This record gives sequence, structure tokens and C-alpha cells, in this order.
Amino acid sequence: IVWEDGRNDPNYMDLFAQKISNSGELLWTDNGVIVSTEAFHQRNPRIISDNNGGAFIVWDDGRNNDHPNEDIYIQHLLSNGNPDFENNGRVVSNAIGEQYSALARQVDGNIFIIWGDKRSGSDAMYSQILNSEGNYVLTNNGKELKSGLSGDAENLISLKRNNKIYMIWVDSRRGSFGKQIFMQIIDGDGNKLLTENGIPIAENNGSDQEELSVCLGEEQGIVATWNQLENGYKQVYAQYVYDDGTRQWGDNGLKITTINNSSQSKSLVSNENGNYYIVFEDNRNMAIKDIFV
Repeated sequence: IVWEDGRNDPNYMDLFAQKISNSGELLWTDNGVIVSTEAFHQRNPRIISDNNGGAFIVWDDGRNNDHPNEDIYIQHLLSNGNPDFENNGRVVSNAIGEQYSALARQVDGNIFIIWGDKRSGSDAMYSQILNSEGNYVLTNNGKELKSGLSGDAENLISLKRNNKIYMIWVDSRRGSFGKQIFMQIIDGDGNKLLTENGIPIAENNGSDQEELSVCLGEEQGIVATWNQLENGYKQVYAQYVYDDGTRQWGDNGLKITTINNSSQSKSLVSNENGNYYIVFEDNRNMAIKDIFV
């Protein structure tokens, strides 16, 4: 038996295990043996027999900065309850982002481990194999089995030029890494002119890109503005993206002001004969919102 246990800190769960005989006798240490008592949470343990009186246990482990940075760990308890691997478990995957809900199965002496993985932001499924010598068979941090997009695509803006439709939206496919603005272009025959699922118009700094405003570029493409959080303040950025997806104003976009100790928000952009006017709220003056352009 393996369970989550708050005996050391009721705010964070550790893992303990016990072995019980057919007659109900507790065979390991009173109150269970330690599986992991590392920092933060150890959750969602799954257990399988090693076919030799012991067990393999896999779980979600938050020792690396807690949620949403859980990793996958495994421990092999021998028939006497002693750990066969490192104290507190051996890492299966500590890739960036969240790994969760691991399962394990034994086939011909190999342990197959599978889990959900958000290292790219969207959910994917990964696997690792532990052989009878205790070594991993697949690539470090596991092999991807299946991936796809998750999260919302929202706040869509569409603009038309001749036989092209420009679609720009706020996308949360990157999960906890922050919302990002994507775009796609559709021609008159319904063909997608950019990469499947769209392209990001700017790199992401780990915070949400929000409050999207868009206008047509002078001869092609679109100009977009948004805000993102930097050092606790919202900052307005702008980007010009051509029809071929080229970012004209740098990979991160163009920052509209150099003021870093106030918030700019609710930007709007318009095109007047090739000049792009951006108007926005700004509380730089005694925290009272003014309008700047």
C-alpha cells in the first residue's frame, strides 16, 4: 500500500508505503516506510509489484519549485521495504513545466512509465522504459508519444484585404508559460497561408499578452498592439507582421514607451497613410489614468 501523508507538514504531502501479509500482519516499519519526504508536494502515487516481494512506485513530485513544476519520480522498494534507488526516488522526467499522472506497468522485466507532460505548454503524452538493470532505455526525460494543442483561442479579430482574411487572436496553448498572440491568413479558396495552427507575432516573456488591437498594414500584413506584464507593470508593445509571417519590428515587438514604473493598457492602433497611431491609458502621473498617443 502507498499513500499521501501529511505527518511532517499538513500543508505538503509526503509518500509512505506498507506491506501487509495475507493474515493482516504489518511487515514493514510501524506507520510505513518512506517513499519520499522531499520539499513541497509528492502526489498521485501509483504502485505495481516487482514480482519479487517488493514494489515499484511512481508519482508526481513538486520538489522543484512546486506547482506547476511537478516532475515524475520512481522508487523501487525491495521485499524488506528498503529503497533500491536513491533516497526519495529517482527522477524519470524533470523537463521544464508540469509532468503529471504517471502510470507504470511491468513487461518482461522492463518497467514502462507513461505520463502527461506540459513542457511545451499544451498537454502531451510521454513515456520512459526502465530496464532490469535500473537504466533508462529511451532519451533523457522521455519520448513523446502524442501531442496536440490545448488551451483557449479567444478574442479573435479578423480583417479583410482583397481576397485575404487576416485572423489574429490570443492563444493559451503554452499553458503556464503565458498567453501569446497568434495569427493566420486565409485566402479566397480557404487555404491557410501560414503554418498550421498559426504563428506567434512576437516572442513571449513568460507573462500574458493581452488587450489585443489590430489594423491593416499599409500595403500588406497587419499591425497589432498588446500589453504584457514586466516587473509588475503592464507595458504596451506593437508588431508589424508581413504576409509571409516576417516580424518587421523585432522578435519581441516594439515597446511603445520607456517608462517602466507605471502601467500602460487598453491600447488601440490605427493606420493613417502608412503612419500607425497608438493610443493608450497610462497612470504615470500620480497613479491617475491619462491618455497618451
